[in-house]
Amino acid sequence: MKFRNLSANAVDAEPYLEAIQSTIGIALPNEYLNFLREFNGVRPFPPVEIELPHGGTDLQLFYGVGPGLNDVEKLDYWIDLLERPEGIAIGNDSGANGFWISLAKGDYGSVHFEHRDWKPNCCKLAENWGDFLRLFYEVE
Repeated sequence: MKFRNLSANAVDAEPYLEAIQSTIGIALPNEYLNFLREFNGVRPFPPVEIELPHGGTDLQLFYGVGPGLNDVEKLDYWIDLLERPEGIAIGNDSGANGFWISLAKGDYGSVHFEHRDWKPNCCKLAENWGDFLRLFYEVE
């Protein structure tokens, strides 16, 4: 798996992850937490294309935690943007449409894509973080 860092300054994700989970009152999926601990705020390389029911999209970046533009520390902003209080935003495409993880009972950990112009505008991409990454990378 190859990624390009969004920032030259490495940030210890752990304090931010603890604060986010405390704020939302639910633990984030372990696979996703481990991803953030290792790759906090990155762009996939090479760029990722994903086929969807209404067409394709591109995965431009994964949000990180900590100071910076694309971080889930701004949790309320991202939840309001997606109008998905049962999930947390994890990244976006080149059109600023969002990828998010469900934190709802019965669908916990599943990964979704939401496009503001499509009807229906949301689709489930994978049942869990590992399956999501396997859509475009070989995961060991």
